[in-house]
Amino acid sequence: MDVDYEICQCDEIIDDVKLEKEGRKEFLRDRIREYQDELNPTGWEPTETGISPWRDQIKKPKIAQVKACVEVLDTSYPGWEEIWGTQSLVNTLLHNFPELQKY
Repeated sequence: MDVDYEICQCDEIIDDVKLEKEGRKEFLRDRIREYQDELNPTGWEPTETGISPWRDQIKKPKIAQVKACVEVLDTSYPGWEEIWGTQSLVNTLLHNFPELQKY
């Protein structure tokens, strides 16, 4: 009887872990989409100065490019968004994908 209870608890824990993992994946997808929208010349919201600070620096990156850079920054520099903001993503994208550089 005790063994069955333990198996049920393990199943519940596994389900909780799966839900948490899915939640993290969804959060990452949302962040990537937001960054891609932010770096899209046609999707820019006006800033205090009226233009995006990246308008003259970078072409619109692909989702895969944004994902790769966000994952590297998340792993290497936890909290990078609060510390350096979007400029660190722009720099990472331009370093790894020089074809995104506007001339």
